[in-house]
Amino acid sequence: MELFHGTSTGIILTLLGQTSADRDLLLSPIARDAAISMIVGQMVPGAANALRTHLPTINGLSPGEKLLLSELLDRVAAIP
Repeated sequence: MELFHGTSTGIILTLLGQTSADRDLLLSPIARDAAISMIVGQMVPGAANALRTHLPTINGLSPGEKLLLSELLDRVAAIP
C-alpha cells in the first residue's frame, strides 16, 4: 500500500505543481503501471513456488502434465 500511496502522492503533487501547458498527463498512468509491474513481478515467483509446492496434490493432471507444469513453474519462480 505504501508504494501506491507514495507514487500517487508524488505524481499528484508533481502534476499540480506544473502549469497546465507543461503538465504531462501520461505521467500518472506510466507511474501506475510501473508500480503494478514491480508488485506483480515480486508476487509471481512467490505464487509459482506456492503452486509448485501443491503440485503433487493436484488431481486431474497426468504425470506428464505435472512434469511439464513443474518445469514451467520452476522457470517462472527463477525470474528475477
